[in-house]
Amino acid sequence: MVDAVERLNVLLTQEDVSYRTLDYLGRLRHLANEELASAGEPMDSDASSPPSPKKRKGADGEYTEVNAQGERCRGPPTSVINKHWREKICEWAYQVVDHFQLQREVVSIAMNHLDRYLADYPFTVDKNKFQLLAMTCLYLSIKLNVYKHLLIPGSKSTMDSILQLSRGFFTLTEMEEMENDILQRLQWHVHPPSPQAFVKHFLYLIGIEDTELLDVSQFMVELSIMDYYFVDYKSSEVAIASIMNALQRRSPNDKDKAPIHDEYYPNLMGPVPRSLFDYDTSKVRECRDRLHLIFMQANGHVPAAAEEGDRTPRKAESDAIRTTSPVSVMTPMS
Repeated sequence: MVDAVERLNVLLTQEDVSYRTLDYLGRLRHLANEELASAGEPMDSDASSPPSPKKRKGADGEYTEVNAQGERCRGPPTSVINKHWREKICEWAYQVVDHFQLQREVVSIAMNHLDRYLADYPFTVDKNKFQLLAMTCLYLSIKLNVYKHLLIPGSKSTMDSILQLSRGFFTLTEMEEMENDILQRLQWHVHPPSPQAFVKHFLYLIGIEDTELLDVSQFMVELSIMDYYFVDYKSSEVAIASIMNALQRRSPNDKDKAPIHDEYYPNLMGPVPRSLFDYDTSKVRECRDRLHLIFMQANGHVPAAAEEGDRTPRKAESDAIRTTSPVSVMTPMS
């Protein structure tokens, strides 16, 4: 028990010091509006229309469209990223790992890389860069956590396989450069404690051995990974919320109700310090409310809160609408 507590304390410290994710879409929208203003174009409150690419003459005498950072553009101007793009790319990543029969935790780690990179990136990000970034983050997560090469017909390496999923839109050099940029920007902190890892540690510490409870908790975690709402929450908070909601679902009378936030399991912790598993904080409560909503929607049910006075905020309800999974990473995003 002592060793398990020490390991959990290490994970919690890593989470606070090196692996926190923060909201970045608001800042990116602000940057996009600044670029619009400097270009003399109308500002968009949703930043859905960034500055048009400009043409730059290359060494070969040809003119190529470039964005504000001087990066080559492909195709027509595209909007800056939004939460729906992130959800689609995350769902695509789950499809990739399922196809290769990998642990789905790989996607959680990849999205942590992506979110921390974008939180630190000082420029606007268009669809092209976002998709290259997402593909490279997934590749990096696979390389660091899966001990085998992922090969598809015609590919020579895992990176080559991931590139082929872009239908030739990106080159090997571009992906290698992006990988190096990710590692430098993240300062080589590429082993985040995932919500899945916290779920396993918490369940072990509180002495619950229940495969169904673990599966439901992990499913809720996977839903949270797709939802930008949780970017500003710690992995440990999401894990605790997932476990508490899964525990509530064991009760036939309460499983479809909105989360019960009182001392629902007063004897839950036993000898484990409350500081390691505090399930009654405001952050955990918010996570539980959101997880309940998207869990019910994912299973095709109307949340019980809607029938009991709408205890769940309407903003959370409107933001949690699911989107269709893309077939390819290059599927148009609107």
